[in-house]
Amino acid sequence: MRRRKYKYFRQLATTVMIALFVPVIIYFSYFWKTSTDQMDQENQSYYEKQTEVFMSHFNEAIVELRKQSITLSVGSRSKDSGFYQGSESFSENAYGLYEAMLELRELYSSWGRNKTVECGIYYYEIDRVVTWEGSRSADHFIRYMTNAGEAGSLTEFFRQENYEPSKMLFGTTNTGEKADGSMLVGYCTTMGGNLNPVLIFYILSEEMFLDFLNMDYSGGGNDYCIMDQETGQVYLALYLSDSPERTADFWREEEYLYRGGESPLPLDFVVRIAEDSLQNNILIFRKTMYRLLLFTILALMVVCVGILYINYMPIYKLVKDIGYREEDEFTAVRIALDSRSSKMKEQEMLILDLLTEHLIRGIPIPRERVRHFGFVSNMKYYQVYVLEGGVLLSADTERLTEEIERGLPVRIFVTDWQEDGKNILIVFMEGPDQERVGAFLHRYFAALLEQGYVLRAGKMVDSMDEIRSSFLACTRKSNVQKQERKEEGRAKMKEEVLAYLETHYRDPDLSQGQVADEFRISVYTLSRMFKKQVGVGFVEYVNYKRMEYAKELLLTTDYPVKTIAVMCGFANDNYFSKYFKNVVGESPSSFREI
Repeated sequence: MRRRKYKYFRQLATTVMIALFVPVIIYFSYFWKTSTDQMDQENQSYYEKQTEVFMSHFNEAIVELRKQSITLSVGSRSKDSGFYQGSESFSENAYGLYEAMLELRELYSSWGRNKTVECGIYYYEIDRVVTWEGSRSADHFIRYMTNAGEAGSLTEFFRQENYEPSKMLFGTTNTGEKADGSMLVGYCTTMGGNLNPVLIFYILSEEMFLDFLNMDYSGGGNDYCIMDQETGQVYLALYLSDSPERTADFWREEEYLYRGGESPLPLDFVVRIAEDSLQNNILIFRKTMYRLLLFTILALMVVCVGILYINYMPIYKLVKDIGYREEDEFTAVRIALDSRSSKMKEQEMLILDLLTEHLIRGIPIPRERVRHFGFVSNMKYYQVYVLEGGVLLSADTERLTEEIERGLPVRIFVTDWQEDGKNILIVFMEGPDQERVGAFLHRYFAALLEQGYVLRAGKMVDSMDEIRSSFLACTRKSNVQKQERKEEGRAKMKEEVLAYLETHYRDPDLSQGQVADEFRISVYTLSRMFKKQVGVGFVEYVNYKRMEYAKELLLTTDYPVKTIAVMCGFANDNYFSKYFKNVVGESPSSFREI
């Protein structure tokens, strides 16, 4: 039974949580997630397209450089060309290298498109690099390009083993940690009449990048990178954002990168979004929304606690004052109300018993005992009514009591004068309201009783000891013969009632009011008859019969306890078990095992 404690609180908490959290969860999981995912998808598509454009322009530029290299290589075979004239012996004719340098500048300037891109020629046979600034060995050129001799991938770029006609080579001045150098793009071919192997290369720096691609990226504010597909070596990085990073790790944070698709070159093209870009703003917006969601949940939890406190504390205080801890809250309240109602009915029965004894035998009413009950302590005036020509059933009496006490400041006690076919109504009043009370009773009985009736009113008195005088004013005493007939009627009524109970005590719907209505007497008369003629109360007698029958079934049958409870007239098997244990001293199961 302990697990049923606070059942209403759990139900209330569950209801409040569902009512508040479900809409929030639906909103954030569907509407918000759908909208942000759509924004992220559209934004991602935008950056992927931008990356594709970046890759496409670079590939077009590389194709153009390759065409120019082929043109330069083929032009070097003309006898009018300085390349051809100086190609007889590179080791002996240094002036030939000078002529090659001059013609290289003239030819490259004639392209008229990318004049800001540096270029050069590497002669494999004599290990010489020719640029606009002169002729150097490959090692000297590498040290010159890499500042302090950090060779990077340039040593691999100028290795003779890498030579293969029409092959594209890529190198960079960047090291494994740094990513702010220049990129070298080379084309393996031949020059001169002797078809000497050479590498025509172009130097792309960050400053030359935009002009080289012939595009305007300044509005994007993002960073662009070209790297090796296999090793991840950064060949060239274009920093257009305000980020101070210049390391290779800067290009490995996948959360901020967009990569291009398949390229005909062994290169990866990457766009890294800037901190103030739309994509990054969406990421920040998403994090902010998650924080907002967390804050909303915390706020809702506070609201839930407040709602639970406001709605449950009155119930909690009520249950705490009641003192029940073995049932759920509403069951505890219902039991307390039933107990209070039963107690009040018992008190009313006691008062009615005192009043009846006073009316019949003239026994003084113990005023302090009556006022101790509380609900009549403020009543100062009293009046007796006798109803003839009609019989009030228990339901009629309850409805009369409820309606008159709801409309007027009075308390009314009703009993029947069984032998004379009369009903006695004793009214307690706060003030001298006999006229209003009389008018109400006449209206009520006129609507209730179709046949003629007589309502006699006694005088209004202001003392409990004078209630009998009010009664005597509207009735008279019975003679001895009538009293004997009354006693005979009571005995007969007792036998009939006991015979009826012998047949119906196993009915779970059996009640004192039902039996009273069956024999057309009041509940009070039935209760008084049992106490005086049977010696126990109505409920005690019925429960005694049920307990005897339950013992018989437990000892002679194999029916479950729950089934026996129903067969004996108990609607609730838990109540049956508790009552059985209280009466017999042990549970039904233990009793059966004897």
